[in-house]
Amino acid sequence: MTREQILELEAGPELDWLMAGKVMGWKRTTDGAPPGCAYWKDGDGFICATEDPGGNLNWNPSRDIAAAWEVVEDRRRWGWTWKMTGMPGHWHVALYNEEFEFLSEARAAELTVAICRAALLAMMKGEK
Repeated sequence: MTREQILELEAGPELDWLMAGKVMGWKRTTDGAPPGCAYWKDGDGFICATEDPGGNLNWNPSRDIAAAWEVVEDRRRWGWTWKMTGMPGHWHVALYNEEFEFLSEARAAELTVAICRAALLAMMKGEK
């Protein structure tokens, strides 16, 4: 996925899936899940999110500030520093590593979307 594609992502299932897999590192499995459903598990095998038959997660960081804040707190453990500025309708999020070197930034009308986009961009930068 390119930087431009990430910056065009809007709130919804696609962004939530990317956050679960690419940022949080959770793995999708249907083992033990009801028919048509799936679980998203962390590295220790704990179920962190469930997915219904329509592909919707019950963990929605692109739409729910509590879930987005889980991402912020999880990445803080990695040493990331988050700078969030703005007001409703105009949010800017910038991320820095433990040496306070710039990682990424994103803007969006919703703070949750700006958090998700910035986190995905930072992870993408780390993949190179």
